Amino acid sequence: MSLLSTVYTTTARIEQRMSALGLTNMTDHDEDGTRDTDVVEDAINWATVELDQYLWKYSPSDLASDELVQMWATDLAVFRSFTNRGNPAPLSIQNEVDRIWSMLPLYADGQRQLRVSNHKQAMRPVISNLRVDRRFRRRVVRVVQETSPETTTTRRRDFAPEIHGDDYS
Repeated sequence: MSLLSTVYTTTARIEQRMSALGLTNMTDHDEDGTRDTDVVEDAINWATVELDQYLWKYSPSDLASDELVQMWATDLAVFRSFTNRGNPAPLSIQNEVDRIWSMLPLYADGQRQLRVSNHKQAMRPVISNLRVDRRFRRRVVRVVQETSPETTTTRRRDFAPEIHGDDYS
């Protein structure tokens, strides 16, 4: 199996968390004394997909550069490496994964936010109001964009100029 285009952890991070020998022992399925890279890549992909299900509001590139997400993905991949063949994970890893699983719904619901630069979409609804300008013969429709955010802007609203005269009354 090959890695996804954007992943949130690396083999080096997993080795740092559980040691190179521990990673080899947990991922050596054919028992030849070497680590199976497909098993490691499967654990990395699994951790990435699991985090994507909860953190869909953020772009994958922002998630890949966030240190907290990298730590979460590393712990999830280590957990997957241990439990892949039915072995129990060490209590320290199990406790950390349980803590991650309990926190991720808070990020998915918007109760907590990651400190990354951008979200995929606004966190609150935005309303655009339509306004028909009756001063013109063809009834020009004007859109007043994004009137609901509380932030100030320097953008001018799209109002028609005042026209005086008998033809436009």
